[in-house]
Amino acid sequence: MTTSLFGHLLLFLVMLSAIYNVDSQIEYDGSDISLGSSLTPTGNPYWLSPSGLFAFGFYPEGENRYRVGIFLAGFPLNKTTVIWTANRDDPPVSDNVTLSLTTDGRLIIQQSQDSDRDVVTTDQSISSASMLDSGNFVLYGPNQEDIWESFHHPTDTIVQDQKLMEEHELVSSISEVNHSTGIFRLKMQSDFNLVMYPNETGTDDTRPFAYWATGTNSVDAKNVTLNLDSDGSLYLLDEPPADNIIKILSYGLSEEQRFYLLKIFYDGILRLYSLSLDGKGNSSSVVWESTTDRCAPKGLCGLNEYCSLDDSEPECKCPPGFGHVNPRNRTARNCYSPDPTCNKDEGNQSITMTLLYNTYWDNNPYKTDNVKNKEECEATCLKNCECVVAFFQDGECRQQRLPLKYGRNESADSNIAFFKLTQAQSPPPLPPPSPSPLPTQPPTPGRKKTIVPVLTAVGVGAGLAVIVAVLLVSYWGVRRHNKSSA
Repeated sequence: MTTSLFGHLLLFLVMLSAIYNVDSQIEYDGSDISLGSSLTPTGNPYWLSPSGLFAFGFYPEGENRYRVGIFLAGFPLNKTTVIWTANRDDPPVSDNVTLSLTTDGRLIIQQSQDSDRDVVTTDQSISSASMLDSGNFVLYGPNQEDIWESFHHPTDTIVQDQKLMEEHELVSSISEVNHSTGIFRLKMQSDFNLVMYPNETGTDDTRPFAYWATGTNSVDAKNVTLNLDSDGSLYLLDEPPADNIIKILSYGLSEEQRFYLLKIFYDGILRLYSLSLDGKGNSSSVVWESTTDRCAPKGLCGLNEYCSLDDSEPECKCPPGFGHVNPRNRTARNCYSPDPTCNKDEGNQSITMTLLYNTYWDNNPYKTDNVKNKEECEATCLKNCECVVAFFQDGECRQQRLPLKYGRNESADSNIAFFKLTQAQSPPPLPPPSPSPLPTQPPTPGRKKTIVPVLTAVGVGAGLAVIVAVLLVSYWGVRRHNKSSA
């Protein structure tokens, strides 16, 4: 009887385990997301790939706000783990929405019965979907053919075994926590050159706006793509039948249990990341980056600003006499100064010039003169009503109007900038640099050094106060005990 009971119990446990495994497979099976399936931000928020590595669905962005995208499941949602975002310039949604693969073949976000919008637009109705282990989210048509896939519509990232096709772009996000369209882009051009540009109005795919390129526009090829292999190899490849590697950007690594992705970061630098899949902290590291110069990306700073490195960290500053458009919000990214004119006071008495060394902006002069020295360049600008800023370098005096673009400070550059200001605006004159440009504010380490002794003194004082208090309490305790004993 006992043996029979034990056998029935064992059979029940085996059946229960089988049911659990079937449920788990259904939950993780990315091979078939059928019509009528739905997600909610706080209920069932995403569909997993078969291995559980990737997820398609809602991820948080802001307080009680969500976006729809593809991300690495089981990893912290940080700068590397969101790899694709749907309708990235739409505002994030609240937690009372539903993402549905409808019975009539649409993938929509629905806030109410009468309010919905498409997550993806297709030419045909959708019959099913898949979140694949490659990181590719695929929609299938009535005949189970691919009618849309995320690999063909990247945002700011490609993952291993994905290609950036000809005339396709990666566009950065605004910030690490805001995945809307940012201010930099990487383009795989039809001339076979891979180039990074500012992503802003008035720029185009021409050399003056480029700040990084592979320099492969002269190769003899037909259809070049950017490729990232599963071992971390990053290279440009001329597609078959030639199948020639045009340029290698990063060689492969022999590390196991790693996953690789390439992202144009919000600071304008292209980085190849390696992520650990061994379950020991899910760490990530930078394997390769397009440049270590954080001031290199054009457009990192706003109009009239210039980029300056402080301990390798970029800082956007205003020229002498200029101020930020919104002093309380430095991310306004623009500096302003009222344009002085020759007509403010007779004799031009209210106008003065101030200097800034080793700093240059985009070279777009309306007039260039050959001069003997910087004093002659300064005088030329001062007497010219149109001149607001003049740049002196190698005997040339280049006069420009505002606004200025793509400014940076670089100790190796000999350019001297003269800014025309009213006397009310004029700051104290800056001496020439020796040997490197003077910072416009004390460096951060100096500020830290003045704080440490103060904090130490406060800590010591607080400790002494506690000791004195303990001694007083003990003293009065002993006295009261002695009195009571007497």
